[in-house]
Amino acid sequence: MMHLVDGSARLSRDLDGAIASGKPVRRAWVAEALSTDAARKVVLSLPRIVNENAKSLVFPEVICHSLNRRGHATVGVSFSINWDDPLLEPPIPATIQLPTGGVQIPVLSRAERASEKVRTFLIRGEARDAYDLQHYGARTLSAADWKKQPRFIRHKLAHAVDLPQGADLHQLWDTQTELAREAYERDEGLVLRAPKPLWSDVLVQLRRFKGSVPPHVQAPRTRR
Repeated sequence: MMHLVDGSARLSRDLDGAIASGKPVRRAWVAEALSTDAARKVVLSLPRIVNENAKSLVFPEVICHSLNRRGHATVGVSFSINWDDPLLEPPIPATIQLPTGGVQIPVLSRAERASEKVRTFLIRGEARDAYDLQHYGARTLSAADWKKQPRFIRHKLAHAVDLPQGADLHQLWDTQTELAREAYERDEGLVLRAPKPLWSDVLVQLRRFKGSVPPHVQAPRTRR
């Protein structure tokens, strides 16, 4: 989404969208949408086994037509949908330009996408996450978006199952920063359409985001 909407030079396999809904997404709805006459022009088959629970739904391998430089082929596409973490802001419309024309889809707001990337960086600390945060900080977020980061990040971290309550997040941030630096210097996990920024430039933005990270994971508030 950053490449298609925000102009990032990094290519990714994920296409993240969001549609606000007051109820879970049903397996039958997705299967029906992927089985229409229009969808069948692209979708060849649906998986027999679908992973579903009360908070998520995953179609692990939808076989689709693919057109690459060598001609026609097939590719497996995973559809992953979850509704366990309510949106902090309404989704915004984004237009993606395809060879056949523009397609408009709803996506998370810039501020919310950045706060989710902060959560991801703390969990895995990969070079691509550091690169994305540099792009958000240096090229994407407005002053108003930055003001939202402390509140948004606290919320995202409170709902992160991979971060234990009471963890020293500032120490963890420094650890993940070092891991990301090592991977960044090896170009590990980075597929770019432009020269990558210097690590010193990436580090400037990582330090800015660290300033919005609370010292510890805080449990989400419950409504009374």
